[in-house]
Amino acid sequence: DFGYLGLWKDPQGDKARKLWAFCMVLSHSRHMFVCVVTKMDQVAWIAAHVAAFTFFGGTPLLLVIDNLKPGVLRPDLYDPQCSRGYAELAAHYDVLIDPCRVAHPKDKPRVERLIPFIRDSFFAGRSFSSLEEINAAAAKWCLSVAGERVHGTTRQRPLDLFQRVEAATLHPLPPQPFEMVTWKLA
Repeated sequence: DFGYLGLWKDPQGDKARKLWAFCMVLSHSRHMFVCVVTKMDQVAWIAAHVAAFTFFGGTPLLLVIDNLKPGVLRPDLYDPQCSRGYAELAAHYDVLIDPCRVAHPKDKPRVERLIPFIRDSFFAGRSFSSLEEINAAAAKWCLSVAGERVHGTTRQRPLDLFQRVEAATLHPLPPQPFEMVTWKLA
C-alpha cells in the first residue's frame, strides 16, 4: 500500500517535495518493508515490490493489495484486471495477486494503520540529503526499530518471528532479476 509520508525539502532542487511511503507487511510475522518514493506511478509501484522481495529474501504466495491504478486497472471481485507490468511481475515471481474489494480497507488490515506509525516513528523530525539516504534509513529502521518492537497483536517481535517461522515459507527469488518495462499505448 502507498501512504502519504510528508513534505521533504530536497537539497538538490531546494524545493519541498511530497513523499509517499510504499509499505509491504508479511501477514504472519508482521515484518515490514518501507520504500519512500516521490511518485505513486506504475514504475515506483513495481520497483518497490522488487525491492521488498529482495529485502525479505523471497516472495509470499499471495499479495493482498489495494485497488491502486498502478496495479489494478479494473477492480472486480472475481476477475480483476491487473496492469500489464504488474501482471508480468506476478508471473516472474510466481505470486498471486488478490485485490481488495473496492472501499473495504479492512480486507488488508495489517497494513492500514502502519503509515501513521511510519510517519511518526521513522520520518518525523529527521532530515535527509537524498532519496537514496531516506530509503537506506527506512530499511535499517524496518530491521532495528519496527522489527524489534513487540507487536500489539502477535505479542512478539516481527523480525524474530519472521526469522524463526515465516522466512522458510517464502518462495525463493528467481535466478534472473525482474526486467522492468513500461507499457504505453502509442
